[in-house]
Amino acid sequence: MSTDAGKEDATTDIGNNANANNANNANNANGYREPSELLKRLFLPPKTPSLTLSSDSRWLIYTGEPPLPSIELLSRPEEKLAGLRFDPVLLAPSRLDYCFDLKAQHLSLQTTTTTTTTQTTSSEVRDIPLPPDSEGIRYIRFNPNPPAYALQQFVFTSKRKNQNLLEVYVCNLTLVENEDENENEDEDGNENDHHRWVVHHVSSLDGKRLNFVNGCAYQFTSDGKSLLCKVVPENHPSSPPAEPTVPIGPSVQTVTEGARKAPGRTYQDLLKNRHDEDKFRYYLTTELMKVDLMTKKPTTTTSGTCSSKNKYYESASIVAQSKGGLIPYCMESSPCGRYLLVESVTDLSYSVPFRRFGKDVSVWNLEDSSGEDAIAESTTSHSITSTNTSTSTILVVASNPVDDEIPLSYDACSRHKRRFQFHPCFPHTLLYAHALDGGDPANDPVLVVDNSGNNEEITFRDALYTLDITAAASDADADSGSKLFLSLQEPVELCRLEWRYDDIEFTELGTILIDEYRWSDRMERKWKLTPSSSTTLIDSSSNKPTKKLLWERSWEDRYASPGAPMRKLGRMASILSANRRREPSF
Repeated sequence: MSTDAGKEDATTDIGNNANANNANNANNANGYREPSELLKRLFLPPKTPSLTLSSDSRWLIYTGEPPLPSIELLSRPEEKLAGLRFDPVLLAPSRLDYCFDLKAQHLSLQTTTTTTTTQTTSSEVRDIPLPPDSEGIRYIRFNPNPPAYALQQFVFTSKRKNQNLLEVYVCNLTLVENEDENENEDEDGNENDHHRWVVHHVSSLDGKRLNFVNGCAYQFTSDGKSLLCKVVPENHPSSPPAEPTVPIGPSVQTVTEGARKAPGRTYQDLLKNRHDEDKFRYYLTTELMKVDLMTKKPTTTTSGTCSSKNKYYESASIVAQSKGGLIPYCMESSPCGRYLLVESVTDLSYSVPFRRFGKDVSVWNLEDSSGEDAIAESTTSHSITSTNTSTSTILVVASNPVDDEIPLSYDACSRHKRRFQFHPCFPHTLLYAHALDGGDPANDPVLVVDNSGNNEEITFRDALYTLDITAAASDADADSGSKLFLSLQEPVELCRLEWRYDDIEFTELGTILIDEYRWSDRMERKWKLTPSSSTTLIDSSSNKPTKKLLWERSWEDRYASPGAPMRKLGRMASILSANRRREPSF
């Protein structure tokens, strides 16, 4: 009897859901139809939340996402240029869904002791209120060095409801010092009641369009004092270039002098004509805006009143070197926070995607806020001169042409200098890789005789180099100090690799871990470089780091994988955690 009654109740429930669903579909007979609520619960379960770890590994941010993209999202316009697919209205990757939920959890353990038992539980997950007009958020980034007024700080992008507008918000973790600040807090009665996440709109970006076409539009400087944002130039045209009804000329492709023959791969969504070039430049040209994070509240006037009520982070300026616009490929802040490593696109191509376009690699001085600079590169000392500034602000490190001649082998790479980055253990030292075999595995590697006593012949295909940046006054201006020149020291070889360079990591003690690979047999190696002194990692005849092989294995053998080192974010950059003790809590 009870079993039959249960079946009858279930049948009635399904029938009621079906009737309600039929009524909804009847009202929208010519549109998309939705399944019943019962089927939604069965076949559209909640999606696993995305997780973001804070810079000190003490806070975890949860963001909830819809299980499937909406019809509105799939119907948005899409541009396909140079291997990129993006929304031309939002200037963001196409088909990008937005998170509707934001929560934070402190990664600590709470112990509850009773007369009979002791129970250990994790801290509570607490909601962070989204902006009232937000349709969803994306691109959460933590500040590596939060300012003094915040225990933790991260930024995110919010899409305004029913508008094609992306806004930037800063979320600060602060201490609740009095009862007035605790009025809006939940009375949960746990230790996290002393903390509060407060969201502020970055008002200095009002009226600016952020550009997310090629990755996240903002990043922190290493010192945490500023937020660098890619924005559309102020005098940029409001609409993209119209396609001509009559072709203005043939599609011309030129071969540069000294290029070598190489088979070409097949790529999707490449540039096809001059109109595609014009659209590419229109959508990807940006300027760089520097937002001051040290001053949170509005500035006060002489009378003591705020100049703009309820507005935060109003201090911002355009980075002088980006005035007029450029097409950035990637950027990295130096550990000291003064310089910015920028790779910008210079030459376009119809045969390769965006990532292989010709680029200039340069270093910018972010401490100079003067106007436009006239740049002249010295072929001998790499120094850069400036016409109307007290400090030379742009240093051209390398100018690479279009990389359309890389062989098809997966062991091949560019024959030009590549993989530029800042050395995280020094304030302003560059690190890059260069192929000794021209980037082609079919070429003979460089042969070197080992003089350590074995007299073995060792072959090398890649090498890593360091470049130190210096700022010094010229002889004529040494006394007055009115003009400083950025210059590069001669490159110094850090180490050589028998296979192709893959990755590099650093420890706080100065030890370097280097990965190399050989695709032909799926082999990989990890090397450990230990400096001979605590002040330098430079390889020279008098001071050479000790190189030790940690392992050589096939990356397809996953059962025997030794894993990866534990990481944490240091004060200057993302580095490894060396000799860290295991503790019950973070």
